Amino acid sequence: MSKERVLKLGIAGFPYGGNGSTSSEVPDIRHWMAKVMLRAAADRRIDPDIWIKDFSDTPITMTRNRAVVEAKQAGVDVLIMVDSDMRPDCELGSDPEAKPFFETSFDFIYKHWDKGPAVVCAPYCGPPPYENVYVFYWSTSETDGQNIVHKLEMYPRETAAVMKDIQPCAAQPTGLIMFDMRAFNLTDPKTLGTKDGWFYYEWADCYAAEKCSTEDVTATRDISMHGILELGYSPIYCNWDAWAGHYKPKCVRKPRVIFVDQIGDKYKNAVLRNAQSNMRRTHFSSNLPAKEEVQKKITFDLGENVVVTETAKDGTSASVCYRACKPREDNLVRVGEMFTPDIDLAAIEKVARIAGETTKYRPLFLEVGSWVGESALAMLRGCPGAHVTCVDTWKGTDGDMTGELAAKHGDDVWKAFCENTKGQQISAMPGKSVEIAKSWGPGATPRDLIFIDAEHTYEALKADIEAWWPHLKDGGIMAFHDYRTSQFPGVTQAIHERFGEANVHWDGRTPVCWVKKNASAT
Repeated sequence: MSKERVLKLGIAGFPYGGNGSTSSEVPDIRHWMAKVMLRAAADRRIDPDIWIKDFSDTPITMTRNRAVVEAKQAGVDVLIMVDSDMRPDCELGSDPEAKPFFETSFDFIYKHWDKGPAVVCAPYCGPPPYENVYVFYWSTSETDGQNIVHKLEMYPRETAAVMKDIQPCAAQPTGLIMFDMRAFNLTDPKTLGTKDGWFYYEWADCYAAEKCSTEDVTATRDISMHGILELGYSPIYCNWDAWAGHYKPKCVRKPRVIFVDQIGDKYKNAVLRNAQSNMRRTHFSSNLPAKEEVQKKITFDLGENVVVTETAKDGTSASVCYRACKPREDNLVRVGEMFTPDIDLAAIEKVARIAGETTKYRPLFLEVGSWVGESALAMLRGCPGAHVTCVDTWKGTDGDMTGELAAKHGDDVWKAFCENTKGQQISAMPGKSVEIAKSWGPGATPRDLIFIDAEHTYEALKADIEAWWPHLKDGGIMAFHDYRTSQFPGVTQAIHERFGEANVHWDGRTPVCWVKKNASAT
């Protein structure tokens, strides 16, 4: 019998008083937290050593980022954030369908663990007189148009009032929220090369005098989008059965709407004869389709967009557009005279096209050794709509041309990569290949294509193959550059030893080859 997983729980409170020194919060927080501590202590899935800390400083962006950093240092697996003006579980006892936030959200994250990270929030509303619902979905400006605008919209009060269960959303508030800490790895500022942290404001003008996105929306929106690209799903969920109250200054609670069966028999009989006030509906999200519920169609338009259309069992559908990769241009930023020949790039495009045909979902590719991004762009030309994760140190290899160029030009290699891939469906993971592969763990979504073009010694390629092979999906493709070249005999040796020459696909014209993950190449 396998040992039951035990997770370390953390709770971060934000009882700031607005001046950066005085701590204050509504009593509801401690009453709720005391119950959580008792329930957690009795749960054998939770480490009894619970990490708990208050962050009373300002600005809130800094304290939220600090909470994540310190929770990581403490080894926390699941982190709860709760603000000083919340009333968790405000509907328990009054709404027969209400459920406790802690128990239901932790159960969801725990069951979701092997699939990957999940983030679950409690819905709540803003201050009067409008009391908007602080949970967001993606909306589009038109259907099947050439200039479709996508933007975040708040759930209407009438819709939010009848939502139920834990369901995916596009972005959410952090007043009461539970994070699988692995979600923060998707948007780690050090990995992405950003300076604002996980939580940051977006401003409508250069003076930062008017906000257009708050720190909770940017953080969860970014996790959602990177989750779709890196994991193949959105980790962001809303627990619609666990509404929280929000003191602004009264306790703003779950929306109450007037249903047609409460207006009168005249309207009920004339408009909706069968409507009942206890009706609920389930929302299908285009961010996280369940395989048994949603069919996905991908349409490629090399000149303009890539359209991903998902259709649920009830016939409803939603579409998301991605920008197609631009054609190859001769003005790519390069470092030195090093470049990949056109015929090799054409072969990489072909392999990407073949790999993309193995999935009906959005193809996920990974490249080990990217340099200035030429081959990553070739993959997108071969399979528009895919996403490529690029793993490289961008410092070259000692003893060959890349090491000499990197030593001579310093950060110019990294800057060239960023410039060439700007605006494309390409993300970077700087670091050593084998170490990054180990850090992914078993929960990472397998890739449809892994292209290895890093250090070309026998030992290095052998290590890269063994490190990344577990992250290739069954039926996926692992491809290599510089196969059967006199300059790099170790490449051919490592490939033949691992897979057998008979399993290697090679057209004999270019140094690009590939193998397919199946029973004969495990």
